[in-house]
Amino acid sequence: ISFIDGYINESEDALDALSSADIVFGCTDDVAGRDILNQALYYYSQVLIDVGLTGFIDKSQYGTPYLRDHRGRVSCILPEYGACLRCQKVITDEMLKFELALEERPELANLDPETLQREYYLRGGGVGAPGIGPFTSATADNGVATLMNLIKGFRDLPSDLRSDNIWIDFVHLTIHSNAPVDDPQCIHCRTRYLLTRDEGKYRLGTPALGRIPDDV
Repeated sequence: ISFIDGYINESEDALDALSSADIVFGCTDDVAGRDILNQALYYYSQVLIDVGLTGFIDKSQYGTPYLRDHRGRVSCILPEYGACLRCQKVITDEMLKFELALEERPELANLDPETLQREYYLRGGGVGAPGIGPFTSATADNGVATLMNLIKGFRDLPSDLRSDNIWIDFVHLTIHSNAPVDDPQCIHCRTRYLLTRDEGKYRLGTPALGRIPDDV
């Protein structure tokens, strides 16, 4: 086990280690990190199994909090198969913009969505996304089971489920898939413009991610 203490979008060591991986598990909470993994899977021709949670705690008419929504997602994307995280709407430019704004001005997290959009032209915020132990573990277990299925296929999915996008609804005890965006121009999963593309001088072809050493 090799531990690298750094954000994937900031650490050159982490990116260099990522480039040599065969299979990547995405377990990050940040959108920028997921965006890097989404690019890397095509540049480096990798398998990406990305897991995530979404949830919302509401209050009843009596003021009592209750778990209104809690779902776990497992996205399994191969370089030649499956909708990328952008086409799955796991990553959007609005999410990236909002995340960057919060890094620069953490106080924005306290504002409601209407104020954020009206005064700061930001979409997002105002939604609680709790990570509750058993649901977090169940989502992670499903991610590992997805890897096992790649090694030795055992799943027989119903026709209404997609192997690249599976959600478990822990409140209603249902399993479903979200249809991806139909973007024939997507450079990730449709035109495959980035698939095994030469990075050039910079990691993932992006100067902000650092120059690739001459000995790599």
